[in-house]
Amino acid sequence: MKLTLYHFFSVFLYLIPFTILSQNQGIVYYKAEFIQTMSDRMKDIEKSRPFLYKKSVETDEKIAFLFKDTEFILKFKDHETTFKVTPTVAHDKDKFFPMLLIMTGTDGVIYQNLKTKEYIKQQKGFGKTYLIKEEPLDWRIHNESKKIGKYMCYKATAEVINKAVIEEKIIWNTTVWFTPEIPVASGPRGYGGLPGLILEANFNDFIHFFVTKLDLSPKKEVKIKKPVKGISISEEEFIELDRKAMGNFKSMKD
Repeated sequence: MKLTLYHFFSVFLYLIPFTILSQNQGIVYYKAEFIQTMSDRMKDIEKSRPFLYKKSVETDEKIAFLFKDTEFILKFKDHETTFKVTPTVAHDKDKFFPMLLIMTGTDGVIYQNLKTKEYIKQQKGFGKTYLIKEEPLDWRIHNESKKIGKYMCYKATAEVINKAVIEEKIIWNTTVWFTPEIPVASGPRGYGGLPGLILEANFNDFIHFFVTKLDLSPKKEVKIKKPVKGISISEEEFIELDRKAMGNFKSMKD
């Protein structure tokens, strides 16, 4: 990881109150929103394919409305975290909700072990349940800061390679703001590995996650369950299954 951590730890371990350092459990609530809609990205087809563009605008409106009613929860205890969406009864009946899950990368439970650097996403697909193992991101910390609420936050960026694309290398840029004042190396969408909790995340100038509530002293014990049900598989192997499934679907249509 491309980090200059000595400066951060030497300064912030002195500044962080002992009460926060001693905390070992909590719950973080996030919301998400569009930064740039799908229709914005498809603006070039407005004249050539107006029907498709109109459909993308309608889809944007539906999903933007869903975003307002969707909450994401990060739970942490000791060196373990889980991140997932909180579905409602209305979500289960909404045909656009699965698309929201895919866009936000929350179509499953994301588990992290901050001590062993273990990252697992439990996800259903192709009629089965999988335990997808992914590699941590390679972060770069920048000399930029801002306050989010009462917390001083620092900017970090990483490049996420879209491994689902075979023909060309597509890189999605991720920008986050983390605070060393809450020393939990995690955040939304399974992002982690930084010296502090991520309070905001900008994924590919498309989706923006932001904290709405912090509960660093929950009255009830936070319980973290590591997902164990499913077929253990790498991210590349899972993507290959998806490619084969799409290939079979296209051949059936032909």
